[in-house]
Amino acid sequence: MLLIISYAVCILYVTLISVFIIGWNRAKVFHNEESNSDDLLVSLIIPVRNEADNIVRLLQALEKQTYANLEIVLVNDHSTDNTLDIISDYIAKKDNILLVDAIGQGKKNALKEGIDNSTGQLIVCTDGDCIPQPQWIETIVNFYVENESDMIIAPVVMAYNTGFQQMQALEFLSLQASTAGAACAGFPIMCNGANLAFTRETWNINNDNLRNEKLSGDDMFLMMSIKKRNGKISYLKSDKAVVFTKPCNSLSEFFNQRKRWVSKSPAYYDKDVILSALIVLAISVIIILNLVFVVFVDTSYWIPLAFIFLVKIIADRILLFSFGKFVRSTQLLRWILPLSIIYPFYVLYTTISGLFGSFSWKGRKSLRA
Repeated sequence: MLLIISYAVCILYVTLISVFIIGWNRAKVFHNEESNSDDLLVSLIIPVRNEADNIVRLLQALEKQTYANLEIVLVNDHSTDNTLDIISDYIAKKDNILLVDAIGQGKKNALKEGIDNSTGQLIVCTDGDCIPQPQWIETIVNFYVENESDMIIAPVVMAYNTGFQQMQALEFLSLQASTAGAACAGFPIMCNGANLAFTRETWNINNDNLRNEKLSGDDMFLMMSIKKRNGKISYLKSDKAVVFTKPCNSLSEFFNQRKRWVSKSPAYYDKDVILSALIVLAISVIIILNLVFVVFVDTSYWIPLAFIFLVKIIADRILLFSFGKFVRSTQLLRWILPLSIIYPFYVLYTTISGLFGSFSWKGRKSLRA
């Protein structure tokens, strides 16, 4: 029975990854032609909490944006460091940056207060530890004008130096590749608030569905609400739209982040999101079960174990190479073997601890989120 289930799960996983690969490769690269029009007012909303080490770099990058009709709204989400002072000093002589000191608690409230204090037709979001490229906003605007999407998902790439950061970056690359492949195939299953755009009309219609009792997930719940209403969600396949984010500094910070992401999953209701997550979890559980059988029951189970592991790593590598080439990160693939060995245990651990354990995020703690 285990063999039948194992091969069935393997087929489902390869099918899922194949759909991602086909969706990504069929999608056309958006070639940003310089626009002579800046009629569209864009509101860039940036909730920040304890970003004293990062916020100046972001503000400097925003000064280099090529799109002129841009209002920037920074929302201080009750920072306990000197983030507020740094922002206040920096923007003292700026006329297109508004600083909002959040009243409510949490990123979702900060996002809402930022949008409430903005006026743009198109809303773009990023995080306080991100670095966008100069043509970032311009590319999003041109893509929006051409496609008139309710939501635009754009690429996020993790910066890295050390080996630990490189493995983080590869794992994050796999999430981004799946995000891009699924969205390009027509059934978005993930998005990232570090690089996301949507219309004000879309926000007004869907913002009541963000599940404010959850510590995070504003991006995912908004995406699922738009899907439920049959809104148009597009992926912006352009290297000029890439936003760079920072890796976690420690293993505990990394697992806290991943547990926070998992903790909101019981509230998911989109069938594409749920099915994709279950398939990824299932292939990890199957690999671990076959390994247990090899060690404790029958050594002949090494055959299905080796087969499933090999097939999975080949499928993963094809997807990661294709997306990694686009974001110039193929050098990370040298970590694919050790990460593939660790990954099933990592998925199982983060799933269980995210669903049943506690985690902390920027000084906030959650129990059974």
